[in-house]
Amino acid sequence: MNNAFFHVGNQFHAGSQISTRMRFSAATPIGTIVDGYDPVGNRIARNLDGNPITWSYDDLYRLTGQQKAGQVCTYTLDGVGNLKTMWEGGNFPRTFTHDAADKIVTMIEGSNLTTYTWTGYGALSSETTGTATTDYSYNGQDQLALVTPPGDGFPTTYAFDGDGLRRSIQTTNVNQDPPGLDITTMVWDGSDYLLLNGPSSDTVVLTLGGEIVSSGSFDLLPDSLGSVIGDIRSGQEPRVPFSYWPYGTMLLSVVQPSFPFLFVGSLGYYYDSADRDHVRARELMKKTGRWMQVDALWPEERAFEYANSSPITRTDPFGLFSIDSSCNGCSCKSSLDSILRNTCGSSGSGGVFGLSDRLWREIFECARMRVPSTCPTPTGGSWQTLRNCIKGTCSGSKKVICQTCPYCAYNTCNTSNPGNPSQPSDIVVCVNHICTQSGGWDPGCGCQAFGGKCGGSKGHEGTCMMLHEMAHACGFCSGGQCDQLWSDAIACCIINRLYR
Repeated sequence: MNNAFFHVGNQFHAGSQISTRMRFSAATPIGTIVDGYDPVGNRIARNLDGNPITWSYDDLYRLTGQQKAGQVCTYTLDGVGNLKTMWEGGNFPRTFTHDAADKIVTMIEGSNLTTYTWTGYGALSSETTGTATTDYSYNGQDQLALVTPPGDGFPTTYAFDGDGLRRSIQTTNVNQDPPGLDITTMVWDGSDYLLLNGPSSDTVVLTLGGEIVSSGSFDLLPDSLGSVIGDIRSGQEPRVPFSYWPYGTMLLSVVQPSFPFLFVGSLGYYYDSADRDHVRARELMKKTGRWMQVDALWPEERAFEYANSSPITRTDPFGLFSIDSSCNGCSCKSSLDSILRNTCGSSGSGGVFGLSDRLWREIFECARMRVPSTCPTPTGGSWQTLRNCIKGTCSGSKKVICQTCPYCAYNTCNTSNPGNPSQPSDIVVCVNHICTQSGGWDPGCGCQAFGGKCGGSKGHEGTCMMLHEMAHACGFCSGGQCDQLWSDAIACCIINRLYR
């Protein structure tokens, strides 16, 4: 970060969304964004240094339009979140068709027909427009490994490590004679970019509080969504040349970006091409507003839908689940400790200790009815083992580990000793962007699937999350996706009896 005096100041409205973001060089403001929100938290208006933008939504809070000088767009969607039409200022809208598994089959734009094919495990395999076909190949972990362009174009190769992080990009430098290979390698700090070793120079990437603030000699100027709209270099005037359509396609700019962090770039979206961004676990196809691979958390998350079809309000920095863009890395531990105390009760009373044996029987039967018949009852699973284990876990010291990870919460599913977790005093929870600026629980940030499934859990999403992890620790698992379904069902059935 070259300019030691560059910083960002945020103001928040009552719903904890960023309402005003100002950029300063020393004490001098160099840009101001003022955002407006509706009562449910959708970003509906913005004033960027005096230039107004408004957005509209349907009854399911999905983006349907944008009004901005020179940047008007409209979207229509079907009942399950697939984009039917996308018009982003061109001469013709894009019209999409989908199969029963929500995969795009065709796109029509004017007289151009594009057809799509998919692998057997749900990753985009090819797109063909006229006689031009682009092919996509994947490694065994469903990560994009090779892009082969039409005709005589040169392929691009991507390599990954066992931790799932992308480690290199190999392209062909056509400006050399003969053409040679250009390789960029990535060094990571946890799940944050640290260093980009390019073919001609190395770039240090600085991340503070979960947000990329500089790339090499450029300090990034992000908006409140996380998209980089400009940059500043030491000794030079700031410039704000970049703008994007809602699903990430970049508008033409007279300034060519000197870094790969553009659309939601401050959160780690990596610009691969005009059509694609790499977002850790998956690839975002910006021109279709969809992911190229099935979500690893499916069916808890939609297979291909990006950001709950609300790309102006929500982001998905791990390519796994969307979060409200206002949730930006505050400390959650005190909130989680409070949730755990409320879940368990205190001194052996209240919370789960206040549930009678009759209610524990109801909870177990409730969970068994919620889980599909294809998921067998876990070994040793009964209402007694569930009761004893949850109470036993609550009787321990109840340590909560708060850290950043690509899940809203995590605990190992204990199958070796059902009903008796190996560490009953510990609830190991990874946390990423799931609390408000004041440290309270925000049900709009992460873990929202619990609130959608638990019926009466409105306002108790944190408790649902904690109970879900307890069920994992207690060994209520029967393999694969059933592990998640059993833990979801147990959490929901307990919460509905705690707060009904």
